[in-house]
Amino acid sequence: MDTEDLRHQIKQMGDLLALCLTEQRAVLAKFEQVSADLSAVASAVAPRPKLSTRDWNTELAVLGHWHWSPPTRLHGWWAMPTNPHSAFDVVPLRDVTTLWAKRAREAHPEVAKLVDERDDVERGR
Repeated sequence: MDTEDLRHQIKQMGDLLALCLTEQRAVLAKFEQVSADLSAVASAVAPRPKLSTRDWNTELAVLGHWHWSPPTRLHGWWAMPTNPHSAFDVVPLRDVTTLWAKRAREAHPEVAKLVDERDDVERGR
């Protein structure tokens, strides 16, 4: 084998290596895309918190004349008296830290506990 043949073979091997590196980059890019797609699918089908089988209305009714106020964008479930007399009779979630909320929760600890339990179940805590 002469020098020219060796140069030609080395060039072919270099070209082949460059082609392999290009293909490797393409495969890695495709792998990253598939991985991102799989992550998106996994988060879309992730298990949601199971809906509770507890009868929240009955549990709240046992504690007196109360009903549930549905959650809003900012707050979870609240318990409200059936015949409200004042704002202090509303029992908010423990996350509400205003003075009136603290007083209401202290005045009705059983209701406050039930409000927190429902929120924990609904949010999957």
